[in-house]
Amino acid sequence: MDFTKCKEVKMMKYLTKFSKHVSWPPTSVKGQYVRSVTSIQQIRDKDPGIDWRTRGAVTPVQYQLGDTCVVYAAVAAVEGIYQIETRKLVKFSEDDVIRHCLSHKNGGYTASCISQYGIEYGFLPKGQLRSKNKCPPISSEWSFIDQLRRQPLMVSIKTGHKDIENYSGGIYHGPFGPKTDHEVVVVGYTPDYYILKNSWGDWGEDGYMKLSRDAKVVKSSSSGAEIARQRSSDSNFDQPGEGDDEHSQRHLSLP
Repeated sequence: MDFTKCKEVKMMKYLTKFSKHVSWPPTSVKGQYVRSVTSIQQIRDKDPGIDWRTRGAVTPVQYQLGDTCVVYAAVAAVEGIYQIETRKLVKFSEDDVIRHCLSHKNGGYTASCISQYGIEYGFLPKGQLRSKNKCPPISSEWSFIDQLRRQPLMVSIKTGHKDIENYSGGIYHGPFGPKTDHEVVVVGYTPDYYILKNSWGDWGEDGYMKLSRDAKVVKSSSSGAEIARQRSSDSNFDQPGEGDDEHSQRHLSLP
C-alpha cells in the first residue's frame, strides 16, 4: 500500500500504551444488567445501536500489508478514540508502527510490540490525557456494548474459512475457522448484528462485515481478543505539552 496516498501523522504524537487482553465473547453475568425487562431480546429491541461511521470516527478501509492486521486494527481503533475526544478525524500511520515492529527485539506485529512502541516512544505527550477513573470489568455482552457506545473496539476473530473469505454482504452467522487468527475493529452495532471494519480493502460490504449478535455465533467467532484502551468519561485532550505532567489511562479488563 502507498502510505503517501493518505494524510497521515505519526501515532507517537497522540497515543500511549493501549493494548490489553480481554475475553471475547464476553461472559454473561446473570442479573447484572437485566433488571427491568424480562429478556435480552427486549433490551435489544429498545436499543437502536450505534454506528461510529456516521459519527465521523472511522477512517477509510485500508489494504493491510502482509500479516499486519493487528497494527491496522489497533491504529483504526485509536483513530476513533482520537476523533471522539477531539472531533478531528486524523489518519494515523500504520507504517510508523510496522517499521518499529520489524525492528523490535521480539519481532512480529503483536500487541506487546505495539504496547512497547508506546512505552519506548511515548505516543501521548505528557498531560494530553488525564483520567483518574478505574477500569470497569467487561463481564457481559452489555458491558461490552457499553464500551462500544463510547468508542470503536479492537477484537480478534477466526477467519480461516472459505465462507468468510468469500463473504460479500448480509448478516454473517458462520461458519468460522478453527483458531483465532485475525484482528478487526467493531465500529458499531444494531439489535441484530455487530459492524466489523476489516483491513482487506473492498472485501465484504465495502470492507465491512455484519456479524450476527446471536450468542452462539459470537461465541464461535473467537476465543480471545484485544481491545484498544478505553476512553475515560472525563478524559481531556489538550494541546500537546499542556496540562498535568502525570496522567493515567484505563484498560478494558476482566476479573
